[in-house]
Amino acid sequence: MRALETLFLSTIWWLWKRRNNSIFSTDSWSMEFLIRNIYISLDDFDRGALLDVATAVRGPDLWWSPPPFGYTKLNVDGSFHHSTGSMAIGGVLCASNGSRIWGFSAKCGVGSILEPELLALKIRL
Repeated sequence: MRALETLFLSTIWWLWKRRNNSIFSTDSWSMEFLIRNIYISLDDFDRGALLDVATAVRGPDLWWSPPPFGYTKLNVDGSFHHSTGSMAIGGVLCASNGSRIWGFSAKCGVGSILEPELLALKIRL
């Protein structure tokens, strides 16, 4: 992936995380914190860029593998904040080469812990 595309994706990712943090937490992230994490992500990507995209991406709490050639894969998830009851869902559609085709996120109001997971499941179906 080209450096500009990597910078763009890292920036979008951290802006999304900052947005979710502002919705679901009382912590406030400074611009310096945001920029530092964008650059840390770029360094992490550079170290992992030599990995074969066809192999599963794994980490302590992450497992993802691309779909078979010619297929796309939709991953969605829901989140719930216990103290406020706020709910949100999000997802990403990926091609067989691991590239992102489309993504979304949405606030879902206030509810129970199961509701965002059920909404995400409904989208999967």
